[in-house]
Amino acid sequence: AGGGTAQPGSFINVVVVADAMGSLHFFDADGSPLLSVPCDTWALGSANAPEACVVSKFAFEVGASISDEPLLAVAGPRGVVSILNLTLWREDQIIAGKKPRIRKDPETGEPLPGQPTPEPPSSRTIGGLGLVVKYESSIDTTVAELADGGGAAVAESEVSAMILFSARAGDSGSKRYLAVAHTSGEVRSFDRNGTMLKGIVLEGGTPALDIKKTGSSLAIAESGGVSFISSSRFTFGQVYCKGGMSPVVSMVYDVLSPGMLYVGFQSGDVVLYNTKAKNDKSTVCTKMYKLPTTGGTNGVRLHAARGYVLATTYEGISIFNSTHLRESGVRLIAKKATASATAAEAAGGDAAKEGRKGKDKKGGRDKGTKVGKTAVSCEHLAIPPASVSWVAGAKLPEVLVVLPTSDRSCTGAGGSGEDNLELFEALLPYNPVSTDISWMRMPMLFGGLIIVFGWQFFKGKKGGGGGFGGGRG
Repeated sequence: AGGGTAQPGSFINVVVVADAMGSLHFFDADGSPLLSVPCDTWALGSANAPEACVVSKFAFEVGASISDEPLLAVAGPRGVVSILNLTLWREDQIIAGKKPRIRKDPETGEPLPGQPTPEPPSSRTIGGLGLVVKYESSIDTTVAELADGGGAAVAESEVSAMILFSARAGDSGSKRYLAVAHTSGEVRSFDRNGTMLKGIVLEGGTPALDIKKTGSSLAIAESGGVSFISSSRFTFGQVYCKGGMSPVVSMVYDVLSPGMLYVGFQSGDVVLYNTKAKNDKSTVCTKMYKLPTTGGTNGVRLHAARGYVLATTYEGISIFNSTHLRESGVRLIAKKATASATAAEAAGGDAAKEGRKGKDKKGGRDKGTKVGKTAVSCEHLAIPPASVSWVAGAKLPEVLVVLPTSDRSCTGAGGSGEDNLELFEALLPYNPVSTDISWMRMPMLFGGLIIVFGWQFFKGKKGGGGGFGGGRG
């Protein structure tokens, strides 16, 4: 979300990292600390149950309009998800989040007394950014009551994937929803106050490892492929993308061709599917091809920007150009080894298994590549992440890349005592050949008028007249 003095289409990246004690640490893209939120702020009952502070998943949603509050969902143990709302400030202005309606004196233009004022941030970065995080609700997604009074509990289960999304709700505009997949194989939807709306069970009871929204559908990554369900009715669609021997762990739609879906597997392979292919009169999902030089021994994470798709495994990042994927396919243009892979190899291959997600908000930033570093004390940090967190805001092509650079030195003699995350801003150029011929409209119009008047003139001359129409003498 954005606003204030932010330029249209600009953005501000914010990264959130959870440590082993359940504290949430927020940083800007330059690595400057914004805010630290202790576990007891978001996890109810954590004072009596410290295990409630273990964070397993993040989900972020910026909102459908500039006035919506950005929401952060934090999944703890046993299927409990907490919803936090965020307000981002720059100097004395709110640039992301709900702005209060201030009534002013019609004569003086000054705010009327006695009105509630928004809570300002407790601290700010050098650049003037400040963040306020407020607890909104906690949802036990394994034991929930349906909106119609029904509902059933599922066995004690962990969150395997989740997504926050906005959807139209009749004449009342858009509302915010949460879809949660459990390790038991069930997927449930909730409104933001915790009321369970719908639920389905995936075939075979296998857990979904990723969820993506496109239009009015949710793509669900299962072990054997990708299913599609209606985000409102929560029923299975007819289209199914069949996978392979390896479980599907990540997905992303191509920005320029939304029907094209990149699917990442635990094996490290990335396969492109056409989810809107036609077979007779029905729509089917067909496998296009496997992206070159993908594959390995670790699961792959995916993100797409305009004209590009990025695939990251523990070993490194591969960048592909997908501008003309229908005509010439997807071409590998660059690869980069991650510092964490080198560090893990030096430490005997004892690598971490989970990355922590960040988020992206609108705001203002000049074009260019920003690189920053932030450190979190090893005393409280869980095992360092081994993959990249890709986060992009609403319809923005820019990508924030979070790379772990820890050498695990905090556990060794003479270590630095810190784990580092290196932040990159991927601003990949997109300059398609323009086919716009609107500039020819006026010259063609004038040319047509000259031809018409010229034809009329010479026609009159040929008829012996002295002007248009060839009148008689």
